[in-house]
Amino acid sequence: MNTFLHPKRVVQALYYGFKWRLKKLLRLPEKPRLPVVSGDLDAALYHHRKIATLVSAHLSDMQMKEGLTGCEIGSGDCLVIADLLLGKGYQKVYLVEKQRIVVNKRQIEILERLRESGLPNKLEAVIAGTSPSLNTEKVTVIPEYFENAVLTDKVDFIFSHDVIEHVEDLKGFFLKCASILSPDGLMVHKFDLSGHEFFEYPIPHLDFQTYSDWLYDLMFPKYRRSCRWFLDEITDAVRSAGFTCIEAITLTSEDADYARKLYPQLRTKARRRTLEQILPMDVLLTARLTRTDLQ
Repeated sequence: MNTFLHPKRVVQALYYGFKWRLKKLLRLPEKPRLPVVSGDLDAALYHHRKIATLVSAHLSDMQMKEGLTGCEIGSGDCLVIADLLLGKGYQKVYLVEKQRIVVNKRQIEILERLRESGLPNKLEAVIAGTSPSLNTEKVTVIPEYFENAVLTDKVDFIFSHDVIEHVEDLKGFFLKCASILSPDGLMVHKFDLSGHEFFEYPIPHLDFQTYSDWLYDLMFPKYRRSCRWFLDEITDAVRSAGFTCIEAITLTSEDADYARKLYPQLRTKARRRTLEQILPMDVLLTARLTRTDLQ
């Protein structure tokens, strides 16, 4: 049995990991990431529509009242969720995102196309025109890591998409969620526990769990990696932050036969878990602070 998987990809990851550290040491600026809205339009529409459909399904469970406030964590350059919440009657939306949010004609076109497809977007998150801009009366961007973000209001709905797997401090993250969520509020997080970057599909999803912690830390610096959490660690952190009505739905799982064969090669932390605990990959987690909405 192969005891060191994908050596070429490991070398690639080590190279870019050291390159990033050197640039940080020399205080060289990072190359700006291309926004999603600058790429293929059909791909952007598919990506944003999938996220918006997921969120829309959970908004129907909320008690719709006046003055609702929402928060999306790690929105990237996607304004679809902010616009969706405003279209559903929310008064204000916070976007916690360190990346610069691009507002241009392509962003407007995406929002218009999604509205035409039946989503309740109303283009309230942006101000259209010759120079499109963010509607700062209704959308507030906080360029911080979520744990350090300061919100001036309690929020009724928290959402993140493929963010949790990158959070270094789970306890601090969910305590922050609890501190800003209103008593009857709901949080929804979709996350991906499979390998990222050099270890994404078609690499089998659990292969990145075979590397020792010291090697993985060299390959992927903190705040620039998937943290290799397991679902039970995430739900434990949610529970310890005071949330109730926790539901974790596994959307995709790794193949059990493959995982069983790989099990002896997994790092120690993974082998301390049962086979069933390491199989969940894509997960949708919802939680509340109280049971009021369910009564």
